[in-house]
Amino acid sequence: MENNYYVLGIDEAGYGPDIGPLVVTSSLFRLSEKYNSEKFWETLSEIVSKKTKEFPEKVIVADSKDIFKNHPKNYLIGETTALCSYCLLYPVPLNFQEFLQNIFLDNLDLFQKRCKTFSEYTYRMCWGNNNFFSEDPLNSKNLNPKPYINDLFPKLKKVIKSSGIDLIDIKSIVLCPHLYNESITKKGKLFLNYLQFERLIENALKRILIENISVKDKEETVKLEKKYKKETRNFKKNEQKNNLNSIFVIADKLGSKKYYINYLKSVLLRDFNIKVLEQSRDISTYKLSNNSEIRISFIKEGDKTHFPIALSSVFSKYIRERFIKNINEFFATKIQNLEPTKGYAYKIEKFIEVTNDVRKKYDIATNCFLRKRDSLLYLFD
Repeated sequence: MENNYYVLGIDEAGYGPDIGPLVVTSSLFRLSEKYNSEKFWETLSEIVSKKTKEFPEKVIVADSKDIFKNHPKNYLIGETTALCSYCLLYPVPLNFQEFLQNIFLDNLDLFQKRCKTFSEYTYRMCWGNNNFFSEDPLNSKNLNPKPYINDLFPKLKKVIKSSGIDLIDIKSIVLCPHLYNESITKKGKLFLNYLQFERLIENALKRILIENISVKDKEETVKLEKKYKKETRNFKKNEQKNNLNSIFVIADKLGSKKYYINYLKSVLLRDFNIKVLEQSRDISTYKLSNNSEIRISFIKEGDKTHFPIALSSVFSKYIRERFIKNINEFFATKIQNLEPTKGYAYKIEKFIEVTNDVRKKYDIATNCFLRKRDSLLYLFD
């Protein structure tokens, strides 16, 4: 561990909409030196850029709102970025389901099985036919990302290999409207969102622990992992033994919130001594004091200035857009001239109204279709 440093970037997509899932993603990197926010784009500049105009010569890693603008080429850019990065960890996926199986934090089979129990058509509405690439790319003009991936990925892999930057894990959590509605608490949706951040932090800490212990201890830790899914004490005990020296967690701010200390002390990190380093409109930073240096920062518009957050932002947006495309296509096959939705409140009322008869006909529960908002409660039974 003497020369290993870790940075975990977390971001979400779909926090505001009324339709479609909330997706939260973390990207975990191992570094040869302490994290520097400028290092990533500078070191990888030969093949990575923030500017969409540099596609297809470069892979674009930036704020997903800038990448996934409502234009076929932009969707092609976002899909290419997500899949090139994914291929740093796994072989090229055959379909969207295989893609999710590898980066889904939860058990995908159980997740889909639960969806099927509600209704066959609920399942079809969200999951579609699971294809992508030339058979069903994300963009509406059927611009196939595969040739761009074939060109860009070998270059990306080569530059990453010599950069001192290793992508070692990507994990995503998907909260469909049903799970969102089921999980919401009196503490509000900000707390619900933070809980997903915390699950991803826990997974990263365990991933780092397993990577840095002996083979003998590793076998024992894997057994413990199976037996205790959320055992923080085991992490802390092994952390002291291994003296992990630098873990930096960075996440986009939750709304405009400034104070996070109550969130940090709520579940996973409640037994840590937490020191406030800074709390402002732009950044809130905390240190978890044990034997190691673990810092957590919530950064305003972090996806514009921090590569790990930006990459997580792209993955979250890509996964959400896949589900939104399936939802739109499901209803478009049953309603002529249907205007597609992005799920946001300012354009949602008409989509809700025109799909009402189809949802009733195919037994699609409102709880699976819409998130519970004060303005929409009248639609729920």
